[in-house]
Amino acid sequence: MNRHILFCLIVIVHLTLPVSILGEDLGTLEQPRGLAIVWDYLLGGTLDGKWAPADTLASYVLDGQTYQFYSFDQKLCTGMGSGAEPLEDPGGFGVEMRGRPLPAGTPEGQILPQGELGISGTWNALPRKPNVQTGGLEPYGKEVAAILKKNGLGKAPVKITRVVRCDLDGDKQDEVLIVAQTVKAIPEFKKNTYALVLFRRLIKGTVQTAIIRKQFIKENKSGEADGPSEYDVPFILDANGDEIMEVFLTGRYYEGIWMEIHELQGDTLKMVLSEGLGA
Repeated sequence: MNRHILFCLIVIVHLTLPVSILGEDLGTLEQPRGLAIVWDYLLGGTLDGKWAPADTLASYVLDGQTYQFYSFDQKLCTGMGSGAEPLEDPGGFGVEMRGRPLPAGTPEGQILPQGELGISGTWNALPRKPNVQTGGLEPYGKEVAAILKKNGLGKAPVKITRVVRCDLDGDKQDEVLIVAQTVKAIPEFKKNTYALVLFRRLIKGTVQTAIIRKQFIKENKSGEADGPSEYDVPFILDANGDEIMEVFLTGRYYEGIWMEIHELQGDTLKMVLSEGLGA
């Protein structure tokens, strides 16, 4: 595998101009046993229709598989990938992409443009578009404030960094992901800082909120081997072809990054895959 192997880079979501590379009808292509999800490294995917982590799936990722590439709210193009190979540093598995045009200024060694994700399935992974909500955030702010107070951070400022709305299961009702945080991805824990990811869903006529991820930092700490994670929701996609969209959650910390995939099971989001790279 050459020097253009995928490795961990901090992802900044942005839109890329759609490009058409392959002309075949993806719906007519035979699906392999292992279907890969590739970000800045192999996240994992499905094996015989079941979720599989990267180390289990890697030997089933075939050379020449067709990938569809997505940004936050667009299908961009198709391309082809290699088999998965181990990455010596920083670990994990890489997949080399072929025929995927990269914008000018793309960092050397990066296979996908920033803010893109590849899925080797033939279905439309974006059956419904997610939207970033920028107004009407007051109810979310009150909910975050109540959670902070309950967890001993009543004096911490409310800072909502991202709100994403999307109809995950096609029932014509949007679910809402709320990211609120004041932490920084540094090797230091600062008093009265926090990070939260909340999931709001209408259940039997009542909006209910669940905490998906949380960090409440009540004391200053330095010299730790790790540090707090900054959260984001860069993608919401149907990652396994069942027409229900999964939530992709990232965490960026000092010298590392991870991504989780959360699946809607009934009325609850459940983490089904998690993979990361870093110190």
